Amino acid sequence: MKSLNVINYFLKSGVHKMLFENLSGPLRVSIRLSDSQNNIESQYIQDICNSMKLMRVNIITMQIYDPNAYPLIFEFIKLLDCKIHKILSVQNTNFTENLLDRLRESGLDTMALVLRITSLEDIQNKLQELKNSVKLCVDGGIKTSIVVPLNSGVLTELDSILAILKDINVEKLSFSPPEINTDGISSETVLDAYTLINAFNMGKPVIIQDPLASKITGQDYGPTFFPSCPAGRSMLHIETDGTVYPCTRLKVSCGNIKERALHDIWKDSEGLKQIRSLRNGETCSKCEHISNCLGGCKARLYKLNQDMKLPDPLCWHVHKGV
Repeated sequence: MKSLNVINYFLKSGVHKMLFENLSGPLRVSIRLSDSQNNIESQYIQDICNSMKLMRVNIITMQIYDPNAYPLIFEFIKLLDCKIHKILSVQNTNFTENLLDRLRESGLDTMALVLRITSLEDIQNKLQELKNSVKLCVDGGIKTSIVVPLNSGVLTELDSILAILKDINVEKLSFSPPEINTDGISSETVLDAYTLINAFNMGKPVIIQDPLASKITGQDYGPTFFPSCPAGRSMLHIETDGTVYPCTRLKVSCGNIKERALHDIWKDSEGLKQIRSLRNGETCSKCEHISNCLGGCKARLYKLNQDMKLPDPLCWHVHKGV
């Protein structure tokens, strides 16, 4: 009984968070690669792989927007520790069976296909292209997931898009959150969308990559003992020029892998230390949902006014009194 009391005190005190912030490496690193002159040269790829091994990274997401960058992808996958789960995120899904064979043979674990819809006229063509690409990947023996960025085009036709996605055979379906107040997207719109996604029986694992969604789904998107917003705590992002950010959206520079090793940036960056030490302001601290979302998405806050202690600008509880 005494040991249970000690464990409960340990968990409630927050000591476990401090320990894991200081000792545990990020679970996920993403890196954006292209074939432009500003891209990360191959000489740094080995250094990144060595750092990720020291940091105990177990998921790497490689984002590719330029088909000419595939040789760099093959080199990267070859050098990665075999224990790291390797995900390739692509927006241009016009690839061939030969390319998929090479990716599978190189050791790729999962292909993440991004369904980016920019207008209502795009929807049918994009969905058909997506279906064809999923079939190629699945037939080629590659685990496949779909990532849907939520924008005004998607939200307008969300019902029909969900119905079509339900019948596509993939391992997982993820929805990335909207930007702040863009295209007339309000906190009420976000609430309606997340409620619909959560209620829709997709027949496959579904993740809404937004801390606010925990108010509806009860999901915790960070690893054990970490807040729902993983930026700088269980996630890092490396841009094409080598700049390191806390996540793909939070544009606070924390260093550059061309100047310092990635594991040193993770351990000593002042930018990361500030983000990890952030505490929520009075409004969020008094909210009944604070234990789930922990203040929402820091990237949206930073983009709006660079103050990451304020409530999330898309939080319906704060802004609409829902």
